[in-house]
Amino acid sequence: MKNIAIIFLCLVLFSSCTKQLYKYKGYDEMAFKYTVATDEKELKKAVKGYKSLVEGDKNKKKKSKKKNTLPPGVCVDYAQLLLLQGDTVKALTFFDKEVHLFPDSKNFVESIKRKNGIK
Repeated sequence: MKNIAIIFLCLVLFSSCTKQLYKYKGYDEMAFKYTVATDEKELKKAVKGYKSLVEGDKNKKKKSKKKNTLPPGVCVDYAQLLLLQGDTVKALTFFDKEVHLFPDSKNFVESIKRKNGIK
């Protein structure tokens, strides 16, 4: 019984010591709203949510020097929303940002750009 208590205590201590690699800040909910958006009003709400996640709060000073706090795929989703609104230039910026943050996503991003007829 004593061994089980020690193992349980170790598990609790080690599980509480992990740091979160990415800041999701409601990304899962925004992604769901984006996929089920049926009208322009819902699409604008999704764009606003993604914008706040991707660009962050400009009034707050950065507490962390980590450059890679956005979860993978956020910039691509935001870029696709911008494409739906016709803002190709800004969309390209966020496609490039995704590749910069996650170099492994280059082929995926390039295929999306080809599919939408942009370079």
